[in-house]
Amino acid sequence: MKCFKHVLVDVKLGYSHMLGTWHALHLWAFKTHQTTCPVDKCPIPCSNFLIRTLSLSIPCFVSLVVMNAFMKLMFFTACLLFAKGVSSEDSCDAAASSRVLLQKTVAKSELATAAAFSWKLAGPGESCDVGCASYGMFCHGSQIFSVDSAQQVIAAAQEAGLTCNGTAGWGYENMPAICSDASCCGGNCVGICAYGIQLTNSCGGNAGGSYSRLCPCGNEAEVTTTTTTAPTVIVAKSKPPGFERSLFLLPAEPMLMLATIPAASKTGKEPAILSGISDAAAEDFLKSFQPETTFMVGAAQSMPGLANTVQLEATSPCSASLVLAKHFWPETSKAVVAKCDNYAAALMAAPLAAQQSVPLILDDGSGLTSIFTELKITDVTYVGSDGWSFGGVTVSTLHTAGDVFNALGKPEYLAVVNPADQSMSPFQSLSALAPMLATLRNGAVLPLEGDISAAAAKDQIQRHVAAHGMPKFLALVGGPQAIPLHCETGTLFFEEKCRDAPYGDLDEDMFMDVALGRVVARDLSSGSLLVSRIANYEYVRDPESEGKYAMGGKLKSSADTWRPALENVGFAAPEIVEYLDILKLKKLHVSAFLHLDHAGAGGMGHSFSYASEVLFSPSIFSSGGCSTAGFDKLSDPKDSVVLTLLHYGAVGFLGGPRNAITGSGLVHSTFWNQIALKKTMGEAFKDGWNNIAVNFQDQPGEEVIANYVMMNIALFGDPAFQLFIPGTPRETPAEVKLENGLLVASGPERWTKYKADQSLADEWSWHGNLYYFGAPGASSQKWYGHGHDNEYPYLYARFTTTQDVVSLKAVENVTLPLGWTGPERGRGYIGAAGTGVYVDKHPDGSRTLLWRVRLLDYDCETGEVKDTFVKQSYEIITTTTVTTMSPVGSCKASCSAAGFCCGTNSGCALPSCHQGCEVGLYEESVWSCIEKCQTMTECFQWNVAWGHSNLCTSCADTCDGEHCEPAGGCEHACHSLGLPAPPTTTTTTPPGPLQICKMKCADDGFCCGSDSGCERPSCQIGCELALVSATKDACLESCKGMTGCFNEVHGPSGSSWANQCTSCSSTCNGNHCEPEKGCEHACSNVFG
Repeated sequence: MKCFKHVLVDVKLGYSHMLGTWHALHLWAFKTHQTTCPVDKCPIPCSNFLIRTLSLSIPCFVSLVVMNAFMKLMFFTACLLFAKGVSSEDSCDAAASSRVLLQKTVAKSELATAAAFSWKLAGPGESCDVGCASYGMFCHGSQIFSVDSAQQVIAAAQEAGLTCNGTAGWGYENMPAICSDASCCGGNCVGICAYGIQLTNSCGGNAGGSYSRLCPCGNEAEVTTTTTTAPTVIVAKSKPPGFERSLFLLPAEPMLMLATIPAASKTGKEPAILSGISDAAAEDFLKSFQPETTFMVGAAQSMPGLANTVQLEATSPCSASLVLAKHFWPETSKAVVAKCDNYAAALMAAPLAAQQSVPLILDDGSGLTSIFTELKITDVTYVGSDGWSFGGVTVSTLHTAGDVFNALGKPEYLAVVNPADQSMSPFQSLSALAPMLATLRNGAVLPLEGDISAAAAKDQIQRHVAAHGMPKFLALVGGPQAIPLHCETGTLFFEEKCRDAPYGDLDEDMFMDVALGRVVARDLSSGSLLVSRIANYEYVRDPESEGKYAMGGKLKSSADTWRPALENVGFAAPEIVEYLDILKLKKLHVSAFLHLDHAGAGGMGHSFSYASEVLFSPSIFSSGGCSTAGFDKLSDPKDSVVLTLLHYGAVGFLGGPRNAITGSGLVHSTFWNQIALKKTMGEAFKDGWNNIAVNFQDQPGEEVIANYVMMNIALFGDPAFQLFIPGTPRETPAEVKLENGLLVASGPERWTKYKADQSLADEWSWHGNLYYFGAPGASSQKWYGHGHDNEYPYLYARFTTTQDVVSLKAVENVTLPLGWTGPERGRGYIGAAGTGVYVDKHPDGSRTLLWRVRLLDYDCETGEVKDTFVKQSYEIITTTTVTTMSPVGSCKASCSAAGFCCGTNSGCALPSCHQGCEVGLYEESVWSCIEKCQTMTECFQWNVAWGHSNLCTSCADTCDGEHCEPAGGCEHACHSLGLPAPPTTTTTTPPGPLQICKMKCADDGFCCGSDSGCERPSCQIGCELALVSATKDACLESCKGMTGCFNEVHGPSGSSWANQCTSCSSTCNGNHCEPEKGCEHACSNVFG
């Protein structure tokens, strides 16, 4: 494999664990300057390689367009992969069995009594049992999980008489350890102290041949005591009259499951079918469900604790269908029939029979006259193919999925399957779960046909919807081979991103139209347990879990602002599940679990892993970590943490299939807000995804982060599942209502301030306090800047109407950046007031308006609230409403008429006419507007009203190949806005110290502006630094600190960004940069 030793840009990353950024930059390096690293010596997969700085290996001048995109990249927190920060550039080989995943839970009922110990160094490749024995001591297993930070591993090494040459939190098995192999990575690894907890750490394990373990050794062996936990007593809930808690046990045979579904529905209403499973998770389900009668069909395996069992003998699925029909329908006038060799037809037929409460008979061609006669059947519906003619029996045929769909009354729930998954591995025959879900939700099954790609699958779904109507819920039932994820290369990190969301967007706009979820499991057996748990949720949720939720992961305080939504409807404060608590847990009794930490497909950092065996009450999990849902990249589904959670008790999971970024927090916070308001999982996910889509459209030029999240978020579970919510809202959430013909947005009744914990501060190497605010109904947009995450709470408003509404107009303005302005008062950006309103049209002729309202302005470093949104009203604009062009719109029309061809971004370091329109809206006179235009000389401009713009890109697409429009566009806009004229008297304003310094720079041959090239600060930047420096030496020191491409400059007029990797060719006679020492020259100009 390849390790990238040199990448493009020397940039100090504010976020210390930007794995996604590194991977992106590896690709951005055009695969140059690669160093081959032997697989057996490289410490970790190169895609997880962590360093804090990159160094430029190509010429200093980089395309302004590329650099602009990269600068945007730097303004947010990068992905949360499960692999921890590395503070040294190289590292050593871990144990061959290690994965960059969390490892297996060791269930323990024995706890050791703490005794005196000290840290000792074992030999290379030795276990701690062997290492401690060499000192005449015993390994103390109670301490092997106690080192999980750089400070702790340094202290342990010092106690063992060693000094760490660096630290690395790789989290391999049996850390802490010290790299002791001189041949590893050219000797650069020796002395690196590695730390991190795996739940498989033990005294008897080793850390690999390159490592020597740091071992907790004591003079006496530890004494263990056994603890027991009293079992939870569950009182089974009663089924509706006429039904019983019946359970069906089957061998793992998909056609047999289809034949059983109508019988399970008839006797139990909600089907409970376990197909070939008998383990701790299944036994836990039985303890909660407490079946009154268990039917064992065919060669089903029995389970302990079953009181009343009925054996139904059958030798095949076809014969079983006859046995089931005779047992549960001694007499019936109707039946549904499908051919034994037509699996796709049986998938459609099973929910039809179940919803009509008639038997499903599988026809093997041997004749059905006797069964029809015995049961007195006179009306038969064949599904999929024409049936036989029988005397005295009316036979009809439903040939297609559309025919069955119509026969079921055009249901709102559609379960999509690929019948070909019978021959796929892994995830074989998960399609057999779809009829159970369709039966539960009074829905239908849509089998896909032919060779299936993601595009082909979506096309078939769209054609069904066009012919038969839009469903409310769409369940994708099957693994990623059967129903492929939509994957493409992202524009942010140039890496693959995957999601299911396009399946839910079934019309021409970008909004998700249906509540979407993928139902997937390790295998058919695990899937039958999952769906039975979902189907019988009301009977298996236990009182201990109701009104409780938990949080986990080292970065969990980043999810604190999701909490108010749950606690406002009766949930208690969260239970905190620490990493080592998992060792003691047998079952976690909560309804929801919120996780945030580095993660991977096999484990959620400092939380549960693919090998955890903790049981759960039926619960929904969400994780903001990287790649938690990336089970499509694993060879064995049992290596997936998501599928493990769904096996052991969870009913849903929200997370990212690939590397995630902090921007996904908006989907999570929306999701929990909507769950608290008693929406289903799929509806809550749809709202969260559509909120990201609003951001995408409301932030022109900055939609890259929203697009990244939209490409990398998915829900796993039944989209129609609704979690039990203990109460109604205690305090009014942020909301929008229709009052007297106006839409009125209101802020929440109360805000809660949360202080970030130390783990979050450590993650960013932040040395101060951090505070974040949450409230019911508020969904936070996150953005990384100034060395930490920032959060901007919004109300994402919805209004559905049958009116021909096209837009809104604010009745009253609120102080920026709060509220919603409409496009007349600015241009959206991250954290800005909302500006646009977006229309999602529906097939029934109605439409939903979507817009965002900024709710709170606060300083997260001090916790000071600057301003709070209370209320704002909006006029509804329909096609019959008479409107006039806005001042900005009129101004931009004037720009186009006068030949100014750039948009808000422009080229040649000249502000465009369109930029002048936006600038002038906030100026009091033509004179002040023109003065503002003349100060816009830097590449990157920012304003609280209209956000970011770039003056150093190209307008070639709109200006006939020219990079910029004619000069004077910005000033033209000032005159076009109808602002008051400048004063008639002439006044002269003497230049200030900053202007004098910059003029001196130009006179002395320093030709760059604030942006420069060749990775060095310009003379003009030196002027900015000099005027805020106390001494010349301080000024020179500030110049010295201006390294790499992008630097924040704190000048006399405030903070701004300088780009030192652009080009000054337009002002420096074709050269990319000015003479060296320009910054220092300015220091001398000011201080002498």
